[in-house]
Amino acid sequence: MYCSNCGEQLPEGALYCPSCGTGVSGATPASGYRSGMDALMRNTSVQEYWIRRLIAFVIDAVLVGVLLGIIILSASVGSLLVNPFTWTSFASSLSFAAGTFSVLSGVILALYFSAAESYYGRSLGKGLMGLKVTTDGGNMPSFEMAIIRNISKIYWILLLLDVIVGLAIETDHRRKVSDRYAHTIVVSA
Repeated sequence: MYCSNCGEQLPEGALYCPSCGTGVSGATPASGYRSGMDALMRNTSVQEYWIRRLIAFVIDAVLVGVLLGIIILSASVGSLLVNPFTWTSFASSLSFAAGTFSVLSGVILALYFSAAESYYGRSLGKGLMGLKVTTDGGNMPSFEMAIIRNISKIYWILLLLDVIVGLAIETDHRRKVSDRYAHTIVVSA
């Protein structure tokens, strides 16, 4: 058999092309589930896996959010030292900081995940939940691979779509769409 997307010869029993990641049409994984979404709906161990991933993400998001909040609050208080203290100046400074926070927090969150996963193979939350990120070959991802898999974390709607579409089109329930393109997967440590 050959890949319908890139023409690469497929190994026996392949569920997706090892070259480009395209799913092999008509293939059903050994687990018997047609998609990651099918596995999520029917298998409690898959549900537990995704709950662990969600908890890991929340831990990391809270950690990054608290650190950014401290930085933004410090900057706001610093501006009060420069300007005479009035509630109007403090409120406008805090409002500006909150706007900056919302723009930068997604970028910083994606960079945090990318740096942690490329250097340690996991973020703090993933480590606490017993998860790690590997390449399809079982190695630690490069920074470029980690950026690709984490780019959707810039905005929560992009992340939600990344997960939902990934579960709908992938036969492996551990992959988001961005994991497909990065050739990465989240596994138990």
